Amino acid sequence: MAIEMDSGRDVEYAFEKWFRGGNHIMQNLTTKWDLAVVLTLMYVVMVFCGRKFMESRKRFDLRSPLIWWSTFLAIFSIMGTIRVWKFAFELYSEGGIRALLCDTAYFDAPIAQFWSLLFLYSKFLEYGDTAFIILRKQRLIFLHWYHHLTVALFCWMTWRGKYAGGLVFMALNYAVHALMYTYYAFKAAGFRIPRQFAKLITTSQILQMVVGCATVLAVAFYGKTGQCKSSREYVICGCVMYASYLALFMHFFYQTYLTKPKQTQKAANNAPHSATDNGNTVMSHSEDQRHNGTQETDLRARKLQHQNGTQ
Repeated sequence: MAIEMDSGRDVEYAFEKWFRGGNHIMQNLTTKWDLAVVLTLMYVVMVFCGRKFMESRKRFDLRSPLIWWSTFLAIFSIMGTIRVWKFAFELYSEGGIRALLCDTAYFDAPIAQFWSLLFLYSKFLEYGDTAFIILRKQRLIFLHWYHHLTVALFCWMTWRGKYAGGLVFMALNYAVHALMYTYYAFKAAGFRIPRQFAKLITTSQILQMVVGCATVLAVAFYGKTGQCKSSREYVICGCVMYASYLALFMHFFYQTYLTKPKQTQKAANNAPHSATDNGNTVMSHSEDQRHNGTQETDLRARKLQHQNGTQ
């Protein structure tokens, strides 16, 4: 595959170079709120009307499409993590934490721009996670659709204003999603994965929100001295969003992993392992126990039937 050096930082692959020829279309779309608002309104309609529509209808299995969907997003997130983290590390090596926070070069650098624009539009593509949950008639928790809705709009605001801090947000999100969608892909394919892996994902999401809050505050601090491009609205929205995420994810973690099963059996039965589950059947600890118990009961029953049949 043909490659080209990206200003001495990294190599630019052919598909990334090709994208530069038409990325002005995607960039022009981000100068206005029209597309973001339309997609968001469609998502809200899907969330509330979709569940109502499916109430009297049989659930769809969608196992195969879900495997392909999760695999695609996992590969995309892994590639994005590699490309963006390398750019972020080199930026940090050259200018330290302030450069990492305040430098907006990634909006224009060929490779980083490619993965930044794809990242922005992927947030709206991930609305499809919710569609899987609705069509499969699984429980749609508030944190799931609230997170999808607000993060897409905040990413749009960041790109539209070319605000500082976006590189950190993007790098963390790519990494967490690489882990998360890989987990979803294996779960959808029927692999039984240790519960600790799901716990690791939720923990990484909490850490992401902590760093997100710190980043917004740092951008606000450096913004007062003119070192970071920011705005009052951007800082307020970022603080509210990341603080609410942090509170909701911590509450989810507490209910799912720290409370005793007997005390929170109902909550655990209703909640998936990860608050941003994309429709995979992810069981909590109490559900695992009940599932295992049912399997053991069925096995004993089959053995008893076999014994009676041979007597």
